[in-house]
Amino acid sequence: MNRFQKLIGDTPRDARSVEIGALCRPLLKKPDFNVFYVDYANREFLVERYKNDPNVVLNEIVEVDGIWGEQTLFEATREFNPVDFIVASHVIEHVPNLIEWLKELTSILKEGGKLALAIPDQRYTFDFLRRPTHISDVLDSYFQKRRTPSAREVFDHLMNFCHVHPADAWANRYPLQDTGERLSWDQIQDLAHSINHDHAYHDVHCLIFTPISFVNLMIDLAKLQLHHFACDQFFDSQYGDIEFIVQMKVVQDRELVLSSWILVRDQLIAQEKIATSSGLNLRAEQGYLIKIVPLIKKYLPVPLKNILKKIRKYLS
Repeated sequence: MNRFQKLIGDTPRDARSVEIGALCRPLLKKPDFNVFYVDYANREFLVERYKNDPNVVLNEIVEVDGIWGEQTLFEATREFNPVDFIVASHVIEHVPNLIEWLKELTSILKEGGKLALAIPDQRYTFDFLRRPTHISDVLDSYFQKRRTPSAREVFDHLMNFCHVHPADAWANRYPLQDTGERLSWDQIQDLAHSINHDHAYHDVHCLIFTPISFVNLMIDLAKLQLHHFACDQFFDSQYGDIEFIVQMKVVQDRELVLSSWILVRDQLIAQEKIATSSGLNLRAEQGYLIKIVPLIKKYLPVPLKNILKKIRKYLS
């Protein structure tokens, strides 16, 4: 199964779909898909913003259909929502307010609508030295109503940046001497002032994840009833790569939402135990896929077996 198949799955080409942050590499291309492109600015701004970036092909930047920033996602897609499917590749890590972001995604999705995310794995990227995001970080950002990265997140990015090649990371070789940005005290104060007083936007990774930390965070948020996304499929990081992929589905049943993530967590833990005891790296060899249904029953806690039929009903 290739990356496109993991992210798009069986999404019909005529389904009403939204792609967030496509830039010059859309997964869903017009007119092949009925897609609405959302970004934080219009195409003209993005062309100017990335004109000196060698990784961006300027003439292939898509025409943005809706701008999500000062207005809500619902407002940005008013002419197109509700939708069947949302996809975002390497976008969630830039989000300053995860709880609000998930709420806005839910606001435009139909019941049963799907969300697919490609998420960088902290262990194999320049975020290697940064700690994974905790529930306390997410709650703090929510209550502060953050719309831009915080000073802490910007400093964390600049000072703990680490040049890591994925092949070296997978082989446990890290050039830790090539890390961080040397900032003077004056630069630090100027940067803090621009963020806290001028509300300047700095494009950094606000959220840091590994597969298990992401799942645990979704469990914590589900326990607080702060999202409606049940996990449908989970693709662990594949050998040599830097990302994991998750497909979710909007479900109103709170028990199902929580249980789906607990099942993924338990299977990730079981997978790691098997790999450790056998001396094999299953994740490294094949890129582990966790499908909620059918489940590997031998790894299911007994109480969760009782709701297997309900999960199959909602997620099949």
